[in-house]
Amino acid sequence: MNQNIEQLIIKFLNKSASVSELDLLEKLLEDKNNQVVFKELVRVNHLLNRTVFDIQSEDLLQVLLEKLRNEKKQSLRVKRNKRITYVAAAVLIMSLGIGLFMRKYTTSDSLKPVIINSNINVGTNKAVLTLEDGSNITLEKGNQYKAENVQSNGEKLVYHEDKTAINALDVRYNTLTIPRGAQFYLQLPDSTKIWLNSDSQLRYPTTFRKAETRSIELVYGEIYLEVAPSKKHNGMHFKVRSRDQEVEVLGTEFNIKAYKEEQKTYTTLVNGSISLHVDGNVKLLHPNEQAVVSLNQSIKISPIEVYDEISWKDGVFSFKGKTLEKIMTVLSRWYDIDFIFENPSLKGMKFVGVLGKNQEITEILKTLKNIGTITNYQINDKTVILK
Repeated sequence: MNQNIEQLIIKFLNKSASVSELDLLEKLLEDKNNQVVFKELVRVNHLLNRTVFDIQSEDLLQVLLEKLRNEKKQSLRVKRNKRITYVAAAVLIMSLGIGLFMRKYTTSDSLKPVIINSNINVGTNKAVLTLEDGSNITLEKGNQYKAENVQSNGEKLVYHEDKTAINALDVRYNTLTIPRGAQFYLQLPDSTKIWLNSDSQLRYPTTFRKAETRSIELVYGEIYLEVAPSKKHNGMHFKVRSRDQEVEVLGTEFNIKAYKEEQKTYTTLVNGSISLHVDGNVKLLHPNEQAVVSLNQSIKISPIEVYDEISWKDGVFSFKGKTLEKIMTVLSRWYDIDFIFENPSLKGMKFVGVLGKNQEITEILKTLKNIGTITNYQINDKTVILK
């Protein structure tokens, strides 16, 4: 295999090619033999995300060449020697370094996966609704639920404004719990939209009073919110309480992640503005920023690639610079499984790319094995051992 063309292709996919290298790559890809190398390298070392892009194999070359040309033109207009910014959501890239990519990977028949008893399913829409009186209602596909100002088709739960109860003295609260291996959509009576990720719990009132702040509580887990503007609700602000912090908004879109087993709370702002209240300190968050609150209540605000944080609500896991250990933590919630690293050194492997949430876990594991990240894996009921 032509070492030069392979190295250029890898640098293109791994976001490290210069403009001059992209020029050379484009010229080399005029050769049909090099095109074969290009497509084979992508096929072997990367997994196309069929959930986000429906790209046929014969169209792959033209799609990526078009990205190459467009990004090169844009880069030249800005600064000739600037590194290219890539749109790489179409491929899953394991950041193992060029040396590892240069290997010719083959799947060994002598190292077939050991599947003793697989009981792993792709996540689905499911939740448990706990009413004020403590009774529980399971919400899942095929189960219809309707009561007063709320109804569910098993895939989402929608509350409607109850005008007769708005000024009542007693406000009733419901709790929505999303188990591992599930997700759910909730619409509050003020039309605020909330997406709840796996292993999450939210407590909220079944109606909002006109003269009071709209307030809900993320008990644990992760949610994405599109808050109904305050101007449509008599100027009343909207607050989200979560572990050691409170977020106040007028009307915006943001994400909060506060899982029980994680020691930090992550708040990511998509648009609008929010104020973060932590132990008497108030910080203003701007779009494309993330606030990280530690257990000692320190606050760190940094710019962030928003899509990497919120793509889960659109059916995509987007990872950038995440270790394999952190990725498996996310996947364990979605597939309701446990991962064991037989080789501890695997935990620090870095990852860039996307995964469709409708992919079978065996597809992901097979790819990790084929590109050499793991030598093998074993599945026993809901436990996966990475070797």
